[in-house]
Amino acid sequence: MEKFIMICGYGGVALELCKILLDNKNYITEKYNLDLKVRSIVGRHGQLYEEKGIDLEALLKFGKGSCAIEYYAKQKNLTLKTNIVFEGDVLVEATPTDLESGEPGLTYALKALDSGMNLVFASKGALVTNYKLISTKAAELDLKINYSGATAAALPTLDIGESSLSGARIKSIKGILNGTTNFILTEMFTNDISFEDALKKAQEKGIAEKNPDLDISGFDSGCKLLLIANRIFNKQYDISKVDIKGIDKLSVEDINLARSSGQTIKLIAEARFNGDEVEMKVAPLPVPKAEMFSSVNGTNKCIVYDTLEMGEIFCAGGASDPMGAGAAVLKDIINLYK
Repeated sequence: MEKFIMICGYGGVALELCKILLDNKNYITEKYNLDLKVRSIVGRHGQLYEEKGIDLEALLKFGKGSCAIEYYAKQKNLTLKTNIVFEGDVLVEATPTDLESGEPGLTYALKALDSGMNLVFASKGALVTNYKLISTKAAELDLKINYSGATAAALPTLDIGESSLSGARIKSIKGILNGTTNFILTEMFTNDISFEDALKKAQEKGIAEKNPDLDISGFDSGCKLLLIANRIFNKQYDISKVDIKGIDKLSVEDINLARSSGQTIKLIAEARFNGDEVEMKVAPLPVPKAEMFSSVNGTNKCIVYDTLEMGEIFCAGGASDPMGAGAAVLKDIINLYK
C-alpha cells in the first residue's frame, strides 16, 4: 500500500524521520504492508516537490534545514515551489513550535485537511493554540490526527491510554513530562547545588536551551499535559485550563527540607477526571522515595495512568532526542493505516 508524505519543516526531527524511513524501508513494507514515500518538504524558502517521491539517500547527504532542501533541489535541477502544493496522504507538521499564534503550522494543518490529508504533529504549537478548531475540522472531514511525538517524544504517553487501556475507565494521568526540568531537579538533589548552577550545567550539556523559560516555567509540561488530556478524555480545552507552576523559584533549602523528610521533588503534571470536567495542574511536588516517580532521574520522563479496572500503569524512559521523536512520528503514521 503506497502512501505519500508531506513534511512541513526540516529540522532535527524531520531529518531523523527521513533517516528511519530510508533505513527501515524494507522492514516497514514487510511488516505493515506500507510503502511510505516522502513526496514534498516545505522549508523556509519554498517547497521541494517530487511526485513519485524524494530520493532520501541523496537528500540526507546535505544535512538538515532549509539549506539542505535547496542543495538537493540544485543537484536534481528542481525549482522550489513558492506556492505550496498540498498533495499526499498525510502531512507531518514539524515546523518550529510557536505557542502564541501556532503559525505556520496552523495554516499548513488546515490546508492539508482541506486537501483530504491526515495529520501527524511533531510540533505542538498549532494544537496547543487551536486544538478545538483543528480537531473539529478533522472530525467533520472524517480525517485522522496523531501527535504522540509532540507529547514527550518516544515515551508512549498517548498509546497506553488509547490502546493498552481500551475499555478501562481512567481516573487520572500523572507524569514527569519534561526532561530538562527533571535533570535540573536531579542535579539539585544529588549534588546539593543551587537552581542556577543546575541550570547552567544543563545548558553546558546541551540539555537546556539558552532561553529555558518554556521548560523551567512548567509551560512545556502544561502544553503536553493539555494535549494528552484532550485526547484521552475527549475534550477540547485550551492552555488556560491548566494551572501551571514551574521550578524556577525552588531553593536549596526546599531540596534539603524534602531530603530531610525522606522525599525528593519532581515537576509533576496531573490531569484528574472529576465528573464531566478534567482538572489539570503542573507543579513541583515532594515525592516520597518509595513512590515510582522518585526513581525517574536525569532527563528521563514517565507517565502513570490510574484506572478503575486495571489499577495503576507506570511507564518510564524513552529517547528524548530527535531520533526518538522522529520514530514516534513514524509510529503515528503507521498507526493511521494499521
